[in-house]
Amino acid sequence: MITDRNISDIENALILIQKMQSGQPLTDEERAAFFAGLRGCYNISDLNRVESKVNELSALLNANGYNNVVITKTWTGGEIMRYSDIARYLGNITALRGAISVKDDTPDTPAIGRWLDYVAANETEQILVDVEELIAAMNASAAISGTFYSGARRALPLGRI
Repeated sequence: MITDRNISDIENALILIQKMQSGQPLTDEERAAFFAGLRGCYNISDLNRVESKVNELSALLNANGYNNVVITKTWTGGEIMRYSDIARYLGNITALRGAISVKDDTPDTPAIGRWLDYVAANETEQILVDVEELIAAMNASAAISGTFYSGARRALPLGRI
């Protein structure tokens, strides 16, 4: 997850995009940066990374007895993200954030009107980082308990008490 995008990432992306649109050649370093996925642009690899993590976290919650329902998508080249896609995408983030108690500093899900500025992109992915961390802590803190292991040194026979 990428949670530290900043304004210089946007500026660098704009410079490279403008350079390409004007027909100026890119250096090998600029070309490598452009095709690796610019941090200042939200692209298909970003969408698929988030969609995949949403699916993974929802499955982990469900494996722990939660009833978390998300609808994810695998993005391919040439697709246009529509309003309904944005609403679904953010709805998934909201569903995960709301499934368990989150840390005090976990950001709120960004509003649909600002879902794609770099701060909102960072917040969206930070929510996923926090939820994953909390699920891991929850799983690590599970203790064996029950009739046969409740502090006793020997198993007690089953029967009426």
